[in-house]
Amino acid sequence: MRLATVSIAILSALMVTAQTKEITILAVNDMHAAIDRFPKFAALVDSLRTVHPNLLLFSAGDNRTGNPVNDMHAESSLPMTMLMNKVGFNLSAIGNHEFDGDIDGLRTIVNRSNFRYVCANIFAPDSLRLHIEPYKIFEVDGVRIAVLGLIHRAENGFPEAHPDKMKNLTFKPLLDIANQYVWLQYISDVFVILSHEEDEENIQLANQYPFADVLICGHAHTLIKDTELHNGVLLTQAEQKLKYVTHITLQLTDGKITQKDARVYSVDAFSRKDDDVQTLVDEFNNNAIGGASAFGTGKVKR
Repeated sequence: MRLATVSIAILSALMVTAQTKEITILAVNDMHAAIDRFPKFAALVDSLRTVHPNLLLFSAGDNRTGNPVNDMHAESSLPMTMLMNKVGFNLSAIGNHEFDGDIDGLRTIVNRSNFRYVCANIFAPDSLRLHIEPYKIFEVDGVRIAVLGLIHRAENGFPEAHPDKMKNLTFKPLLDIANQYVWLQYISDVFVILSHEEDEENIQLANQYPFADVLICGHAHTLIKDTELHNGVLLTQAEQKLKYVTHITLQLTDGKITQKDARVYSVDAFSRKDDDVQTLVDEFNNNAIGGASAFGTGKVKR
């Protein structure tokens, strides 16, 4: 009887000392300069931050292209850069449409952003001064989160953009480069990949490299509504043009992930708008050349 009492006491002590923490990430992809959705998007982000003050906000790339108000602006993609800064993005992948301007334009976007861009399989000479990093590490409530960026490569060896826009740049196969960053799992508690790649290749990535905890996908414009696991890796994607966002919740116990969940929210269905962001969007629309439509003139090619 005494042994049983001691065992219960030890078990209770272990349960008390076990530390449970929660990491929350809001993920978007392929926003394609849908600036008119930013007032509701900003209000939604603020609402989540009241509950989750350490919320991380990530994009899986293709932030631009699809809206002439943004894409024909005198300074390359300035409306999207300012709006992403205003909402408080923490990180973005590089998508193929980030190369629709010239290299100088991409450099301007990167330098004007209050967050970093990550892509591990792009190789640029130092003379271009692109300042695109392969990965970034965040620390939230004592939890280390490593985030690796990757972009697809078409048959010609470049992402799906005009090759002339990518002079002096080299892109290596995504799967080959991912293997070189396996070590990130050993210096972090959470390993996230921002992957701008087709669905089939993302599933292959998850199956081949299960060291990733979360794979935030872009490029295919797929809507993954529920928690979807492939080989234990959580895959998310929120369609395109900021119609949806994905709220990712990771539960950690004593530094180990014990639960992964993803929930999709509709931006249009959110009831409130951010007035300051609305004012900024109105200014961009009102000053647009020829009164261009804020949502462009058709479906954006991936």
